[in-house]
Amino acid sequence: MATRLPTQSWQDALDRLYTLEEPEEIRTFLDAHPKLIGILIDAHEQIVRSFGTTTAVRIRYYIDPEDPPDDAASLGVTIASPHDVEAALLALDTFNERW
Repeated sequence: MATRLPTQSWQDALDRLYTLEEPEEIRTFLDAHPKLIGILIDAHEQIVRSFGTTTAVRIRYYIDPEDPPDDAASLGVTIASPHDVEAALLALDTFNERW
């Protein structure tokens, strides 16, 4: 996993790699869970290796109203593959095998 980057550096890196759906909420969440920053940076490299460089990748911030308040927030990564369904599923299998 990548070493801990200064705040502006990891924010800039995530802004380059991902589309952030709710940027402020995502940054606040990552400030509270800094171990995820390196995972997200590493994950993007694997996503591109598996799905290609034209793949749009987003991070979303979720609140699950059914979870206890301390566990209700989470992040999700969405991969919008430019490939047809069969090729996208093959890329997903490749991603899962590599990472």
